[in-house]
Amino acid sequence: MADLTLRSQSLLAERLARSGEYDQAYWVARRILRAFPKFKGAYRILGQVYGATGRPQEALDIWARVLSADPEDAAAYAGLGAAYEALQDWESALWPWQRAFELDPANAAIRQGLQRAYRAAGRDIWRLKMTRGGLARTYLRGRLYEKGIAELKGLLAEDPGRFDLRLALAEALWRAEKKEEAEATLKALLDDLPYCLKANLILGQMWLGTAQDEAARALLERAQMVDPDNALAQDLFGALSPLPPRTARLPVESQDVAGKDLGELYEEGVRTIEGSARAQPPPLLEAATTAPAEPQWLRPAPGPALREPPWRAQERHLEAHPEDHAARLGLARRLRDMAILEEALKHYAVLAEGAPALLGEVARDVEVMRRLYPEHEGVLRLAQTVRERLGPS
Repeated sequence: MADLTLRSQSLLAERLARSGEYDQAYWVARRILRAFPKFKGAYRILGQVYGATGRPQEALDIWARVLSADPEDAAAYAGLGAAYEALQDWESALWPWQRAFELDPANAAIRQGLQRAYRAAGRDIWRLKMTRGGLARTYLRGRLYEKGIAELKGLLAEDPGRFDLRLALAEALWRAEKKEEAEATLKALLDDLPYCLKANLILGQMWLGTAQDEAARALLERAQMVDPDNALAQDLFGALSPLPPRTARLPVESQDVAGKDLGELYEEGVRTIEGSARAQPPPLLEAATTAPAEPQWLRPAPGPALREPPWRAQERHLEAHPEDHAARLGLARRLRDMAILEEALKHYAVLAEGAPALLGEVARDVEVMRRLYPEHEGVLRLAQTVRERLGPS
């Protein structure tokens, strides 16, 4: 009988994806998500599968979900970069490859990806240089927290939208025992990324046993949704972890038991947590109890019956209500944060031309994009349009 621990099933899906058995990897990952819908590891596998099977738009959506749980996941940034490469959007590919390189500069595949993106974007380079973000992380790895904090604060003053740097700063402040500043930084980050695993763990641990104890327990519970085995909690806190090590298991299904007594399926003396399959499976899993040899979603034609990216509903709303400028700004920001830059620029351009009440917010957003993409022609054109609309200051 299959080992139904979450760890074993995740390793199985990863192994299947590496060996090119993408259909099987897909169904294992979807089964995991039925039991543990917020588990980050399953989304990472789906991102790999979508990227490898020629579905870059779906891969972008999945990698954005992974990064909302872990803004410091180098593999997720590399996945974003590869997805933009598949779309031949080399300018957009540069940013995630740069973030991946900052986080894992020794990774040969990431270095090659960044060099490839530079060349394709017409920016030949002879060697990769450490960025200020990479320098800050070098300080933190060496426990030079004061230097790391100063560097991170300087970077965030220039670009406050960098979630990866905000999380790094929060952890550095916590490790440097600057509790009040760490708490404020973590709270602000969780306002934007409520399922950020490390932020939930650190703030939950800080608040446990204080006047914020009830909120702390809610944060730790949320962290367990993203990481049911509590693996990161053990890495962060060791023996002082507020969350114990445990073994998460997928629910037993009919094909798993093969006539066995259910009592045989559990080890004695092991703390376990079993996921709960939903009464009604999500649309992707309807009429699919086992993985077929060739699932329809992998066939080149006709198009697969996949769940649409979440922003499609916002686009349909705007088609019906084109004057809803607040909704358009929300969609533009969502696309921008997911690095779907060309689509975001289209919506910002509409707002710059026809929503004078929101022009100040548009100007602030465009200025951030101009810093992130200083040579992107579309961003520069939009920045010029916004300046003209604002008039002399």
